[in-house]
Amino acid sequence: MIGYDWKADKFFYFLFFITASFNYFTLFGMMLVACTPSALLANILITFALPLWNLFAGFLIVRPAIPIWWRWYYWANPVSWTIYGAVASQFGENGGLLSVPGGSPVMVKEFLKDNLGIRHDFLGYVVLVHFAYIIAFFFVFGYSIKFFNFQKR
Repeated sequence: MIGYDWKADKFFYFLFFITASFNYFTLFGMMLVACTPSALLANILITFALPLWNLFAGFLIVRPAIPIWWRWYYWANPVSWTIYGAVASQFGENGGLLSVPGGSPVMVKEFLKDNLGIRHDFLGYVVLVHFAYIIAFFFVFGYSIKFFNFQKR
């Protein structure tokens, strides 16, 4: 419905990115609960983390438009990697023409590269970063459950 091609690799990329995002959101919540002395404090912390993730994800403000001193947060943001991966996997190699208002028609992949900073050949690293976030959140959660004990009196 939104212009995705009916190809197996694009379908599985999309399925991977959605599943990976569900996993790291769940593991991030579990990690916060395990790292804090109460679920209330974890809830307060996540209310600050999630709006920042959404703001710097590259959806509302694209990466080239983010000020240079805040771009590090774009690259540290797991949601930005998911959006990058979904867009790059679905449209990154599209050679069709896109009509830009006030300009001449340009290929979709060139528009993504020039205006949004999204390249299809960077997709392997995006998949690795998703695995890294999931593994990191999982191990921090496991370490916190094992070694942090907030039950001491």
